[in-house]
Amino acid sequence: MPSPGNPNPIEEARRLIADGRTADARRVLSPMRGVPATVGPVELLVAYSYLGEADIARALDSLRRIPEPVDPVLGLAVARLLMTCDAGDDAAERLRRVLILQPSSADATTALAEASVLAGMPQVGLAWALRAAALGAASPGLAAAQLQGLIATDQDRTATRMIEQAHRAGQDVDAMVATAAGRLLNADGPPAVVDRTLAALGNGLLRRPRIAATAAVAAYACGSADRAAALLDAAGWVDPAAVDLRHQIALDRAEPAVAATAVERARGRVLSSPQAPDPAIDYLQFLLRSSRHDSAEILRWTGRAACLAGPGLRPGPDRLFDECVRWKNDTSQRLNGRGAKIAHALGTLAAEATFDGTVSVRNGATEAHIEIAGHSLVLRLTSGQVRRTTSTLFAMEPGMLRWFAGFSPDDVLVDVGANVGVYTVLAAAISGCRVVAIEPFSPNVADLEHNVALNGLENRVTVMHAAASDRERIDTLYFGQRYAGAANQSFGRDDISEQYRDREAGRETVRGVPIDLLVQRGEIPFPGHVKIDVDGFEEQVIEGMRGILSDPRFKSLRMEIRWHEAERRKLVDSIVGQGYSVAIADDAKNLLFTRLPAA
Repeated sequence: MPSPGNPNPIEEARRLIADGRTADARRVLSPMRGVPATVGPVELLVAYSYLGEADIARALDSLRRIPEPVDPVLGLAVARLLMTCDAGDDAAERLRRVLILQPSSADATTALAEASVLAGMPQVGLAWALRAAALGAASPGLAAAQLQGLIATDQDRTATRMIEQAHRAGQDVDAMVATAAGRLLNADGPPAVVDRTLAALGNGLLRRPRIAATAAVAAYACGSADRAAALLDAAGWVDPAAVDLRHQIALDRAEPAVAATAVERARGRVLSSPQAPDPAIDYLQFLLRSSRHDSAEILRWTGRAACLAGPGLRPGPDRLFDECVRWKNDTSQRLNGRGAKIAHALGTLAAEATFDGTVSVRNGATEAHIEIAGHSLVLRLTSGQVRRTTSTLFAMEPGMLRWFAGFSPDDVLVDVGANVGVYTVLAAAISGCRVVAIEPFSPNVADLEHNVALNGLENRVTVMHAAASDRERIDTLYFGQRYAGAANQSFGRDDISEQYRDREAGRETVRGVPIDLLVQRGEIPFPGHVKIDVDGFEEQVIEGMRGILSDPRFKSLRMEIRWHEAERRKLVDSIVGQGYSVAIADDAKNLLFTRLPAA
């Protein structure tokens, strides 16, 4: 037993964490880490300490060190913390093991329902939610999980009745609706069922500010700005999400007075909470949407937001670009999205320095509007994934824009894994170069072709529905999601099905073809540049373009690859061996290979 002068390290760590002294707590626990008898409680507390610093990556690392099987009480605590880290799959696996030991545990069943919907398994989540209710469980989280499951499985009428019954029973329907509908609207399925569910509610519920704001977001995502505005008008200006959406709608409708009021409301939140980071970061996003923003003001607010949210901005010769990359990659900022928003502001300013003019992006109801290098571009918003990409576009891959800035109208870029064409459109517009966009997934190809036409780039862009590969063949493309913007596909082998416990991978038949062969046949012109983003199939693509890599006309290759993994270094070294220098282009997984001058 510890003496009064030598307290139990676990209890001491708990006290330190409660006092906000997270680093001190880890120092107390450090000698006990790795001791088999206490590994569970110790790593759980270490994870708590990292969560107190919003460091998700280290929290997850600690939680994953806790072995199975464990005491059910500890297993439930670990699963709850995994859910806080947005690791629904890991949490669900832990909870299944808890239920093997305690099959009638209402708490574990409730948690499994929540974890399942968080992991994108709504049908499974709904089944566990119903079982938890049968065991007598009742909680806001369980209600939100059940509602989310009903909406996600197209049971909108039942979902509407559930909300109304919960309201009559005096339950907190505002939190239930905001949680369930908010998760679905931030996911990647179609928002129509959320819209139908909430639109069918009575006027009394739709005048509650939080529900009205959620219903308005759903209506707006379905392309109905007018109905969204009407919902917001009825509910007033109370909810911050409503103010944000009012600003977007006002910009859509060219209503400067309403937009200015929304901006002042956002500024008022900053003045009322001067030390809180989120109001300042949100206000910064309002300023960034306008194509007529004051870049000096943007930089001042970015500096303020960075000081409130973290260590501030560091000096350096390429400050805007380097800080954009640092904030984007800072795992401690991922829990609340602060890092991506600050990185987007810095990336916007870095792009302005590159192109010597104002740069902006704004998501409308159905299209994203981009101003860059004197061009006004639009991209179709057909999924939550595309909407998220464009909302922080200039944080995503800032080195890509610098790369495009060095192209000329005589250049040819092959965009392998073009997805919906965000970078295809930017490259063709910014530099005037020709682009061959190769994409195997049908929903992405449809949006890619639409975005090319929408921007009048048909004469400069060739879209190929195919997979770049090492040999020519017809084979199966396996995919996990069915919406435009999805990037989780594999060609020729099923790497997808094992990722999903509630369904098999989808399939379509696609042509695979080497880029060398496309050039030899004259199907595409010889490229000076190639971009590769194919999520683990880099070897196949590279083997199919070795001839291009050996040709002195070829200039550069940008490739997303986890090169720090030992099994991928061989591929990187083989490209360097063909006469290229290599450097990290922006974040650590993006490499830029540049041909060395001839000796």
